[in-house]
Amino acid sequence: MKVRQIIAVFERCFTEQYATRLCGGAEEPLYLPKQGATLARLHFRADYAASALHEVAHWCLAGTERRRCVDFGYEYIAPPRTAVQSSLFVAEREHARFARLPDGFAWIGKQEQVHLKKHLVFFD
Repeated sequence: MKVRQIIAVFERCFTEQYATRLCGGAEEPLYLPKQGATLARLHFRADYAASALHEVAHWCLAGTERRRCVDFGYEYIAPPRTAVQSSLFVAEREHARFARLPDGFAWIGKQEQVHLKKHLVFFD
């Protein structure tokens, strides 16, 4: 699947209901929540499909509360990182990921999966 297809599917499935745009071309991935009339923006690295899908996975699992925070409430430390910074960064992400999985999966389970599948078939 190409980046433009991933963006199109995300837009069709989530932009209107969740006021969020998927944006490529970033030097570093970043999530910026909705502010006033400005939609939330989920930035992924360069124009890499793997980065887009990775960031969409974070967005899906983040849940409503974390989507109100810049970068889902995580403190992002851009490379290069010291060994201590790397350890703390990974530990925080892993803890949050496992603590939030049930919330994320519950959210995903509530979505209209038939709606999503309808749009994905277009790209097969």
